[in-house]
Amino acid sequence: MIPILYLDDDMVAVHKPAGLKMHRDLYDPPEADVLLRRLRIQTGRWIYPVHRLDRPVSGLVLFAFSPEMARSLADQFRQRNVDKTYVAVARGYLLPEGVIESPLTRNAYAPKPGQMRVAARTAYKCLATIELNFPVSRYATSRYSMVEIYPRT
Repeated sequence: MIPILYLDDDMVAVHKPAGLKMHRDLYDPPEADVLLRRLRIQTGRWIYPVHRLDRPVSGLVLFAFSPEMARSLADQFRQRNVDKTYVAVARGYLLPEGVIESPLTRNAYAPKPGQMRVAARTAYKCLATIELNFPVSRYATSRYSMVEIYPRT
C-alpha cells in the first residue's frame, strides 16, 4: 500500500518510496510496477500526475483526479508558486548554508554528448555532519552532511 498523506475530492498526496518509478515508459510492460498504476488500483480512480520525483528519490507526490485540476496544480509548480524542500545526504562537509549554481542536462541519468545544459540554482542549509570510520577510495574515513535543499530554478 502506498501511504496516503492527504486526500480530498480533487487530489491525493502520497509518499513515493525510493526505487519506485512514477510511471512506465516505452520499455516497460503494461503491468509494470509503477506508482501511477499502484495508486490507480488503491484509490479505484483514474489519476493524473501533477509533478514527479526521480526513481531513486522518495517523497511527497501530488496526483489530481481530473485533467483540469492536474493542469491547474501543474501551472502552480511551473509558475514557482509552490515551495519545494528536500532533505538529502551529501558526501563531504558542506558550509552551514550556500547556493549551488551548476548547469544540468535534461536527463542526468543518461546524458547525451553535446546535449544542451540548463541553468540550475539550488540553495541549501546544512543540518548536521558526521564522520564515519569507513574508508572510501583514498580517504581513511567517510564524511557526510545532511542538508535541506531548496531548488530555485
